Amino acid sequence: MNPKIKLWRESTVLTGLGQGQVKTLGSFRHVAEIDGHVCRLDFQVVPSAALKFEAIIGSAFLAHAPVLFMKKR
Repeated sequence: MNPKIKLWRESTVLTGLGQGQVKTLGSFRHVAEIDGHVCRLDFQVVPSAALKFEAIIGSAFLAHAPVLFMKKR
């Protein structure tokens, strides 16, 4: 992890669409520019064993941004 990024150790419980739950280890914030828009991205850190994927996009983000998912060929 980038040493300039601060990990907040406050944990929370995340609930998935299938009602599965995982307790976070903490969170961090990153500011990125995407297609000319400056976005504040908040990441929740969870144990590696808790996820099958590298990242999951939350419903709060999906409610405000059109996202198109495509299979890699």
